[in-house]
Amino acid sequence: MPVKNAVTEPQKVFIRKLAAERGLDAEVIEASFDDLTKALASDLITWLKAMDVPAAAKPIRATVEPGFYKLDGKFYEVRESKGGRLYAVEIYQTESGKVTSDYAPGIAGRLKPENLLTLDEAKAFGRETGSCCVCRRELTKQDSIDAGIGPVCADKF
Repeated sequence: MPVKNAVTEPQKVFIRKLAAERGLDAEVIEASFDDLTKALASDLITWLKAMDVPAAAKPIRATVEPGFYKLDGKFYEVRESKGGRLYAVEIYQTESGKVTSDYAPGIAGRLKPENLLTLDEAKAFGRETGSCCVCRRELTKQDSIDAGIGPVCADKF
């Protein structure tokens, strides 16, 4: 017979996430769902949230400032969110030749100050792709094409 006011699927998903972050046995958690009501699930969530998260499971905090970086041959821009957290976007050239950027989860925590992009590396990117690493615009003026970066963006370095 089904449990009256049984645990909801969103509660199960959240409980699984919290338990995994805290290193708890997934089989025990799954087995508890059979007899769990919404109210008990809510209590379990409160209890799990109060538990300490092992240091290895805690997200790595960025140790860099907003700016441009290079890691493992890839280019990144670190930005600050409206909430004050740092995140990274990868800057790359598409198959069609356009330079664009996409969110790069977890990269901001891997970057170090020594990965900071130099002006020469930014210029090399621009000469190779024909677009500015900083603003992603196509370089159209001959001086900028030769330099690999426009004068406004060069001043940002």
